Amino acid sequence: MQLGLINEEVIWFGKPLLALNMIILADTWRMLPLYTIMFLAGRQSIPEELYDAAHIDGAGAWKSFFRITLPLLKAVLLVVLILRTLHTLRVFDIIFVMTKGGPAGGTTTITFLTYFTTFKFQNFGYGSAMAFFTALATLALALLYIRVLGQRGEAL
Repeated sequence: MQLGLINEEVIWFGKPLLALNMIILADTWRMLPLYTIMFLAGRQSIPEELYDAAHIDGAGAWKSFFRITLPLLKAVLLVVLILRTLHTLRVFDIIFVMTKGGPAGGTTTITFLTYFTTFKFQNFGYGSAMAFFTALATLALALLYIRVLGQRGEAL
């Protein structure tokens, strides 16, 4: 407000969609450095001679990216996607600390709902069934990633 960018105060956790966006932003801020380092390590493992040869053959930056960088980073991309999916489906701590599932249940995720079902309402059977199906959904997504990104005969 002092800079003149907005006219009124914003209540960041006052509306469900805005609160969910703040949770996503905080979780991304927390996990992005890990994935960035993983991609950097993968990129540094690609020999520069491949890019030199592509440049001599007349390939530009985009063609080098899609023909060299992206295929050789496929294994790193697979690991990052699986880790991010696992983390996204099990995110609990940020939601518990920042909003406790509110406002109006706008930041309640499946993991948070599993926690409340199991420990607050003490419905251990239903809570464990929810956790089991969450694990199955995570496994299905991981297998889908492996099927899409992996090729037969190729070691990931």
